[in-house]
Amino acid sequence: MDRIFIHILLLPEWTLMFAGILCAILGGLIAAWRLTIRHSIGRLAFLWAKALFNVGVVALQLGGHAVPFAADLGLLWILITVIFTGAAGLGGMLYYASAARSMNMRGDSKYAWMGFVPIVALVLLFTPAMADQQKPMRGRMVRYVRNPILLVTALVAIIMGQALSKVLDETPAYDVVDSTTLVGLISGAMTVEEYFASESEGMRASLPMELDEVKTLTRVDAEGKSLEFVYVVSDHQPGVAMNSTSTLAEIVCPAESFGGPLSRGGQVIFTYRDPDEILIDRYVISVADCSA
Repeated sequence: MDRIFIHILLLPEWTLMFAGILCAILGGLIAAWRLTIRHSIGRLAFLWAKALFNVGVVALQLGGHAVPFAADLGLLWILITVIFTGAAGLGGMLYYASAARSMNMRGDSKYAWMGFVPIVALVLLFTPAMADQQKPMRGRMVRYVRNPILLVTALVAIIMGQALSKVLDETPAYDVVDSTTLVGLISGAMTVEEYFASESEGMRASLPMELDEVKTLTRVDAEGKSLEFVYVVSDHQPGVAMNSTSTLAEIVCPAESFGGPLSRGGQVIFTYRDPDEILIDRYVISVADCSA
């Protein structure tokens, strides 16, 4: 099952975000279809509903960090299902709160859609209750102590949720290499060409990469079923080999490295050049070297 759901993780980030929004809207539409709202809530209760919605969104984002762990347990498909059904559930909850607030404002749920539009939702938040929904004056303890505390804590929850959500948006949810199983699932779901192109693109931002006092990784090029690592060697003794095929095979043949693409006809190339771009050594590792 994980092999089917892994394709979802390979979608562009904006596509996943859009899918989450669609799930929330779908959840709201299902709630509108199945639920009949007959009671109302005030502005403070609606504010708390929005705060809980924000907390729920952050919780779903945090679920993305559990991807490697879920993959190792064979539960990746369950995690992905929970995240998207959770988004639909949050949409249903938001509809329920928005419809009840609309009932408080005008006696029907026609304004419930406003809760799904960030700026327009302010209408639900600030519009006072209609005359026949006004509640009798409460005691001083409720008016001057409980309500202000609830208001402040709800605002703090919303602000902290928004801040944490922004941090999560800017932080990679997980590193693929955290899970050998996840590496295998991803490499198996992509063609060799796609996987090598992805690896090349992913490493481009961190180049050049100084490995030690002598070697610097300057390029990672993907072409067809070949992935080439190009090193510049600043101090090389003539006649001395830079490496050995067996040593490099031990690095790239394991499943958590490039074992999957190699088993499907890929090859990993290590090229060493001097500062003048003169070739020193070149090693081509294929699946045959993995079994040697």
